[in-house]
Amino acid sequence: MLLLWALVPVGIWACALKAIDHFYGLNSTPGTWAAYIGSPGMIVGGITIRLIGSESAFYVGVFLGNWLFYFCIIKAVVALRNRLRSRM
Repeated sequence: MLLLWALVPVGIWACALKAIDHFYGLNSTPGTWAAYIGSPGMIVGGITIRLIGSESAFYVGVFLGNWLFYFCIIKAVVALRNRLRSRM
């Protein structure tokens, strides 16, 4: 179930990044802020585009990098919540 919860913000962010890139470009102010928000995925996407050289591979790398990041964050929050509940 956590896998699906991590897909929601990542899917929304990946679509927003593609729209920002299409309308403004990634070197604009909105593009820079989008890169800050999704920095783990941007790093993976940058490595992917450097190795493969495809724009679609860049977006797949961004998606997977952010998905892994958000999955780990949600997993940590659930584990912390369960630990706090067991102490009460």
